[in-house]
Amino acid sequence: MLYNDNKYINFNKKNAMKTNELRIGNYVNYFSEGADKWFVTEIDINDMICIHENTIDHAEPIPLTEEWLIRFGFKYYKSWNYWQIMGCNRVKLRQFLDDFHIIDRYHIKIETVHKLQNYFFALTDEELIID
Repeated sequence: MLYNDNKYINFNKKNAMKTNELRIGNYVNYFSEGADKWFVTEIDINDMICIHENTIDHAEPIPLTEEWLIRFGFKYYKSWNYWQIMGCNRVKLRQFLDDFHIIDRYHIKIETVHKLQNYFFALTDEELIID
């Protein structure tokens, strides 16, 4: 459910996304009532309008996994114990237990696909898209 006062989208607050965290092109899980199942969707301008008008209520963040890193073109470097996209030295991820962290001056925990997309864009000025 979309919480109007704080502009949250989600069924439960545990996985809630703030709408101001989303950008066009971010990937989220979306529940289609007509098909009665979840789909991965890329947010477009129409989705952003629905979010702004509080008419979307079935979206959740996608947990960041090794599978998603591979889909984005990251490669695991075993000798250095981190994930990186070839030719992009600015974004390196290291896994600690079940969590991924951006390795920078500080370790920044990245739990969801859309947050990785946003962080990648902020550091590189390029979109992180599926290969």
